[in-house]
Parts: sequence; C-alpha cells; structure tokens
Amino acid sequence: MIPLITTNEQPWTLDDLYGGGSTDIIVDTREPPEYYDFLKGFYPNHNFIWRKLDEGDFQSERVLVERKQIGDLYGSIFGSRGKPGRLPSQVERLSLHDERVVLILVVGNIQEQQKVMERELGLQINPDIIYGTLASIACRERIHVMWIEDEWQALIHMVKFMTKVEEGKLMVPSKREPITLWSRLLGVTPKQMEALMMKYPSPMSMSKANPKDLQYVPGIGKQKSQTIIDRLNAEWG
Repeated sequence: MIPLITTNEQPWTLDDLYGGGSTDIIVDTREPPEYYDFLKGFYPNHNFIWRKLDEGDFQSERVLVERKQIGDLYGSIFGSRGKPGRLPSQVERLSLHDERVVLILVVGNIQEQQKVMERELGLQINPDIIYGTLASIACRERIHVMWIEDEWQALIHMVKFMTKVEEGKLMVPSKREPITLWSRLLGVTPKQMEALMMKYPSPMSMSKANPKDLQYVPGIGKQKSQTIIDRLNAEWG
C-alpha cells in the first residue's frame, strides 16, 4: 500500500499539484512499477508514459531527471568489485542535454544508509564525499540537484519541478539563445552578458578590451574581467 503523503509545509493549491494543464512525463521501465502507479493516481491531470529511456529515469519535453537512491549513488561514485564508478560518465552524458533542464534527484537518509552498509557490507560511508561530489556536479556541470529523504515526497516534488519548468515559471536555458551560451562560456550572469553586449558589438571587440573596461558592469571585478578576456582569447583545447 502506498502511504498517505503528509508535509509540514503550507498546503498545496490545485495549481501547485496539477499545474495549469497536462504534462507528458515518460517514466523509464526500469523504475519500480509502483512509482508509475502512484504518479498516475496522485497527478490525474498529467499523462504518464511507461517507456524505456536511453538516458535518465523521468523525462518531459524540457526536463530530464536522474533518480539516485543513496546506496546507488555511493556505488556510482566509488564503484564495486574493482570496477570504477559510473557516475562520471553518467554526468558527462547528462551534461550534453542542453535542450533540457537536468535534475539529479537524490532519495534517502544518509545516516540510515550508513548503518545498512556497515552492517551488511562492513563499509563506512563518508558523507562529506557524497556532499562534495554533488556540489561539484551542480557547480561544474550546471546540473540541478534535489535531495529528499522520503521516496514518495521526492516523486511529488519532482513532478512539481517539472511542471513549473514546462509552464515557463522557471528559466530554461536554451542552446539557441546566444546570451545563455555566452553567459555559460564566460562565467557571467545573463544580465551581465546583456550589459557587455550593449557596449561591445562582437566577441572580437570584447576580446581586445582592457580587463578594467569590463568592470563597469556590476558584479564583474578584477578577477572575473581577466577571466572573460582570457576565455575569449584562448586557443581550442
């Protein structure tokens, strides 16, 4: 039996739960079937499709979700039986999905998993390594990370996140938007990029600027301005 979902947060409105319209969400066939059944019952306004995915565990038009239980995440980082962990290659593939917002959904309680792995496998988990790995993924790859202990709550919030992206309530970076691409390349915000583009008509003209000339934009200091010039003038590598 699927447990009743409760929360200490403010009660959800119908818009929070179901959104303004139907969203098509593919559920990978390797996910537990009870997840598919639960989502169909909890979100009757959405269309859940049971289909094998080449990448990720849940997918809508603009979002791709990779779900990781704590134990699976640990194995993905450290590997097992002499084989390296598969997380680096997974993250590399996920980062190529510029057309979608990518979310890694971590599920589980790390203290409970520590006890299980120590009791059953004689292994001790260092939480700092897991935290550091997730922070690195978020910063280096611009991949969203959501960690929720309860598996049913995780599914609910995952769909809420996907729905808001589909409705345009969360910004979706697009590979077809020059400002977004240049912002990522130069390590600045879209607003800062817009300000730079107002002054410099082309990347070449900006690449020839003195780093001090870029510091008129709020938030761009000595180090960041030099980084921008260095990246514009860097060779392929």
